[in-house]
Amino acid sequence: MPKLNRPKDAKNLVEKEITHTPQVEVSGNGDGYRVTITVGKIKHGMEPNHFIEYIELYDDETFVARADIGPSTLPVASFWLKAMPEKPVAHARCTTHGEWSNA
Repeated sequence: MPKLNRPKDAKNLVEKEITHTPQVEVSGNGDGYRVTITVGKIKHGMEPNHFIEYIELYDDETFVARADIGPSTLPVASFWLKAMPEKPVAHARCTTHGEWSNA
């Protein structure tokens, strides 16, 4: 399994963490929940040879959903869920710098 990069301090991101650490936002009510994941506090660039390949959502360690994206898209994915995730965790894979997680 490839190395999973994580921020050393999620409140004080540095260097590559700023553009690679997934940011998770949850909104909704009892009728459904939207989880939006943006890769990077400053959005990751999307170039033909350096881009985010996919974004995955987990509830703690349980896989929930995946969005495959590419260089012609923004590094953002939204997932509509029936239930609120207890501990939303996001993974994103950069074609140059590997896989990153917010947790």
